[in-house]
Amino acid sequence: MRIIMILFGLGKRDEKGVIMFSYTDKIIASILQLILAVFFIVYCLGCVWYWFQHYVSNFKYSSDTQINPETPTSDENNFSMYYLIDTLKTRSKVLYSCYYILTTISTIGYGDYHPQNVYEMGFILIIMLFGVTLFGLIMANFNSAIAYYTEATTGEDYIGSLNMWLHSLEKVQGKIPKVLRKKITEHFMYYFSKDRLKSLAKNYWEAKISEDLISISQGYVSSMPDFIYYDILENVFPDFLFTFRQFFGDGKLRYAILPHLQPRRFEPDEIILAKGTLPDELTFIISGTITVKAHIDEIEYTLFDFSDQIIIGDYQLLTDLPSNFDYVSKSQSEGFSINSEVFLKIVSNFFKSQKNDLLAYAAKREKMLKKLLNDSLKLRNELIVIDLTKDLIKKINIRRKQTALFLGEEYVASGLDNLNKQQESMKLGFKKVFRKMRLGQSVKEDLYCSLKN
Repeated sequence: MRIIMILFGLGKRDEKGVIMFSYTDKIIASILQLILAVFFIVYCLGCVWYWFQHYVSNFKYSSDTQINPETPTSDENNFSMYYLIDTLKTRSKVLYSCYYILTTISTIGYGDYHPQNVYEMGFILIIMLFGVTLFGLIMANFNSAIAYYTEATTGEDYIGSLNMWLHSLEKVQGKIPKVLRKKITEHFMYYFSKDRLKSLAKNYWEAKISEDLISISQGYVSSMPDFIYYDILENVFPDFLFTFRQFFGDGKLRYAILPHLQPRRFEPDEIILAKGTLPDELTFIISGTITVKAHIDEIEYTLFDFSDQIIIGDYQLLTDLPSNFDYVSKSQSEGFSINSEVFLKIVSNFFKSQKNDLLAYAAKREKMLKKLLNDSLKLRNELIVIDLTKDLIKKINIRRKQTALFLGEEYVASGLDNLNKQQESMKLGFKKVFRKMRLGQSVKEDLYCSLKN
């Protein structure tokens, strides 16, 4: 079959020069192999049939007198003589013989040609018995090839199974609201379209012991060597592993985590992790923007916008501390997640030496966010001080004016009025800085101008 594929120009060479073939190429080659085998068998049987009818033409029960005793026409009677095939050219003899054999072994038998003596009848009887077996085998191979191609290209009908489940649920619980049904269908349509693992996924809820979470027990790969299994996972998640290479490092933690990843999508303004809660999942965001917010004294602070490449929940899971911030999807975001309990079991039981590295990686992000929060609070306190200073200046100016009027003196503006103007300008500048920080915008230039004034 490999020779057939090469002759027909199927397949592509890899980097090492080895010709690799796709599923479609293999199926096409197997069908061509069956067709060539049928032609070869028909041609061989056609030749044997032409030889056999001449070989038995002089036998006792092949004469015309045995078949038509009242009106004999010759001493010999066979297939070729009856249909005048011997008078034709060689290629026509081959065509007639092969045509008759093909219609015979396929059990079609149009009736335009038929054997002329008992020997030919016996031979054709054997051919027909053989033909039933042959064509049954050929049809089975055709059906297997088509079924294999359909399964390889279309996969399992997950949405059909989901609709059947929803329909059975409605029979028991009553009609599901259209809005809820739409949300369920859209969620799983996205899930099935983005699920890279398929049969490679591990069902953590079926694990009886912790070792089941990392064992290679899925379907076809259970009998494969470990290094082939790892290569498969790397080819399924190349972009993911590159994006989070600092998190996983060079160890085998990635091979334990990857089979548990499930696709996730978050709509704009959807809260992924709320302040004061522990995450149910460890989430890896690979596209979209995530905004980190904090709420202090009923005031919302926007600390930072992460564009791609953010892990949500690792610090909280590794320290068992609730989140200090709200992680909100600013735009539609996509990624993968792993159940928090599964992640902790894998790390705690099998990768204890790497746990400190994971915590250090997460702590850097947490430290940065806390610093941003402290800076925001510091700016807010400075604005309060400015307000208090302004009130004090006003009181001093009022007393000076009242004193001047009482003494009948002319009031002369002092440096305090200029200070008032400077404080007002500084206040407006800091308000502008504070507003920009809430929106996650750059404040370096505005902050410099405010301090300069």
